[in-house]
Amino acid sequence: MLSGDMACLFSRRHGNRARFPLHAWLVGITVVAVSQVACALPGPAPDAAESSRAVTSEPLAEPQGPGEPAIPPGARGTRTGSGDDQALNPRRYVLAIGGALLTGPAGRTGGFGTIEEGYVRASVLPWLGVGIAYFNLSVSNTDNYPPIGAQAFEINASWHPLKYSAFDPFLQLGGLRLFDVSGDVYGPPSPWGTEAQLGVDYVLPHLAVGLQVRRAFGNFDWLMLGFQLEGRI
Repeated sequence: MLSGDMACLFSRRHGNRARFPLHAWLVGITVVAVSQVACALPGPAPDAAESSRAVTSEPLAEPQGPGEPAIPPGARGTRTGSGDDQALNPRRYVLAIGGALLTGPAGRTGGFGTIEEGYVRASVLPWLGVGIAYFNLSVSNTDNYPPIGAQAFEINASWHPLKYSAFDPFLQLGGLRLFDVSGDVYGPPSPWGTEAQLGVDYVLPHLAVGLQVRRAFGNFDWLMLGFQLEGRI
């Protein structure tokens, strides 16, 4: 038999050895339970500013009438932009085809003349046009001689200072070549000349109408006033 002191010592040693595994099991179970509870909790709520920004950055398509598809926001913006561009630049065009009729003093006899003109002009830049023209010139003769007649070709360039306006004033300069001149009692005029025009058009969709005054320089000159009508594409 063991003595009392030895029995107490033996029991104390075995009791401590059994208590340590029990504490380890309790700590492990507690850690597992806490981790499971943390995983089950919902995540942090998104920022209110970010959520409102996401909602406002992507607007919904507006419903249309019955039978009409909804218009996406991108298509609505594109259509509005093209309409604004046309409103800002109503006289935008590539090619103009027109005619003019003018009258005024012409030639060296002091008679009144008329010009019937057809022309084509290309819009190279919003402020610059380049074109060619053909016209027929006839001048009455005050000396009881037959009227003077001529035809001409002209190459010209025009300046249009107003870019965004329904009114289209212009200044045009050109060089012309007279041919088939007839009825001049003082001898044939020089076939080459220069001409300046000052005018203004009122622009409608694909159409322009206006007034002009033109002055030709040379030994067979004229000063005429008239109107022009042109189609624009």
